[in-house]
Amino acid sequence: MVPCRPIRISMLRYARYLLFIRAYRKKGGRVAINVHSASGRGNRFGSNVYIGPDVTLGCNNVFGANCSVIGNVVIGDNNIFAAGVSIGCPPRQKVQKERGPWNDENVHPPIFIGSDNFFEDYVTIQEPLRDNTMIGNYVALGAYTRVCHDGTVRDGVTAASHCAFGGYVRVGVEANVGMGVVVHQRSAIGAWAMLGAGTVVVKHVAPGAVVCGVPSSYVRPNTLGLERAQFCEENINSISMYLAGSNRSADLPEKFVEELATFVADAEKWKRLRPTIPREVK
Repeated sequence: MVPCRPIRISMLRYARYLLFIRAYRKKGGRVAINVHSASGRGNRFGSNVYIGPDVTLGCNNVFGANCSVIGNVVIGDNNIFAAGVSIGCPPRQKVQKERGPWNDENVHPPIFIGSDNFFEDYVTIQEPLRDNTMIGNYVALGAYTRVCHDGTVRDGVTAASHCAFGGYVRVGVEANVGMGVVVHQRSAIGAWAMLGAGTVVVKHVAPGAVVCGVPSSYVRPNTLGLERAQFCEENINSISMYLAGSNRSADLPEKFVEELATFVADAEKWKRLRPTIPREVK
């Protein structure tokens, strides 16, 4: 696993949420934590927070007002959930009871949320249907961002506000997603990729690539993201030639090859449902 840089949340912002929670409690706000839920030490809850019976909480998590966590959810340590965050809500397919193996009421795939994540106001993470919904460590999701069922957001991903990730989407480590990005279901976003604001992603995005537009198209390599991932200039040049297609036999660094293999596996997983694999994967 590629080491990720921790998200630096300012003490001022952290103190603001603690004061926010304390103020709501003074106004008579309620916290509903089911007696059957497993909760670690040091968790803080705002007004009208609901934690379901099947939820497993780590330690030192902060929940703002009106947060809801239901279903089979496992949460790590040191996460901050701002006001109105919803985790475990059922997807449309389950509500409509469409045909499929996910309709078995006895089957409840879990939602896994790692540690040291920051979820801004009204982030929504849906209950999975077939696989797991997974959020890694050091992830930051902006306000009103939505992660649909069976999605995977790996370590160090940053997404601005009003982003939408369709079902079965895979986002690689330390990817950077701009404001208002829409990612079509069953799409794979490679590690260190950058999606420009307002981009509509309808095909897979290669690791280290910058894409923009409606629909999305390759622009250039994400040089800044690769530098932050501690690739040297020689490695960045090799990756740039690989992405441009000018030298597919370039000597790529081992770390990039590992993430490229993960990206191809994510893309191939849904190949039978998406027969067209873009140039970046071939």
